[in-house]
Amino acid sequence: MTPHTQQFALTDDHSNPIGIVAPSTFYSMTDEATLFNGPNGISRVVGTSLQALTDALEKSGSLIKGSSEEITQVSALLENPETSRAASFFLCKAKNCGDVVKDFKSLKHANILIVGCGGIGSSAALLLAGSGVRKFTLADPDVIEKSNLNRQLFWRRIDIGKLKTEALKEAIEDRFDNVETSTINTELNLESIVIMAKQGNYSAIIISADNPETLVPKSEEIANFSGTPVMSGGYLHGACIANCFSGKGDLPPYIAGFHDSIQWKRLPESIMPSFGPTNFNIAALLASGAIMFIASSTFETKGSGIVEWNACQFPLRFHTDNHDHCYQT
Repeated sequence: MTPHTQQFALTDDHSNPIGIVAPSTFYSMTDEATLFNGPNGISRVVGTSLQALTDALEKSGSLIKGSSEEITQVSALLENPETSRAASFFLCKAKNCGDVVKDFKSLKHANILIVGCGGIGSSAALLLAGSGVRKFTLADPDVIEKSNLNRQLFWRRIDIGKLKTEALKEAIEDRFDNVETSTINTELNLESIVIMAKQGNYSAIIISADNPETLVPKSEEIANFSGTPVMSGGYLHGACIANCFSGKGDLPPYIAGFHDSIQWKRLPESIMPSFGPTNFNIAALLASGAIMFIASSTFETKGSGIVEWNACQFPLRFHTDNHDHCYQT
């Protein structure tokens, strides 16, 4: 390794790498001891021996061990400006460097289907591309309108009238290298998404389409039918929801299978409360959910979950339902 890529590598007395020190680690030195503030909390070390230092870093969760090759690969991720921040985040949770290397490869080779490329879907797609995903299928029949510009912040006024899928494709490919993006400019229903999921080998599906209205409520069924993780979300008035379904039918019965039997209809000239911060809140949770499922070695995500909150109240209070025992091995 070059001196630059060794900046976060801890080595032994013979210059053999032991592990990576999480770049987010803080430290404080006093006359008596050194304190480390790492992902697992604060540890204290007295003295300067390698063993004492190693033990203190491990206790605080700041030392992520690995083979020499794995440490070199993680060092390269930290050196690369395109991956450095995401790699630092992964190191806050990873058990070893090998998991980080494996999960970055999984993200790079992931294939994501985005159904609905408006305020939620467009933001989620950009967040996933920024996290390392390099293959997308974007589905939306709509064109950009002036009313979209308040919360779909990747469009410009000159984009009005352009297909959302094409504008999003351009936004992703202009910002990130080596991204493969295909578009579908028709409305997808439950059956077509399930068929596509079975044929397209998608790593995850994100659903935020307004039409048909049944898509978000039926997203758990799509996950279970296709065996593919599905993230979906939306809002009703000020109430927001972000769903993360594993495709394994692992939510408790009182959550899974609940469907409103009343067939609601919109007002003839309805205006949906598509508020910018609300869209970004939902998009961030859906993108995070997809990453957790794809990077499963680091984050060990095995179960489904639902997050609900009221965007009209501040501070926001989130309520989460999940199936606790599905996280056990």
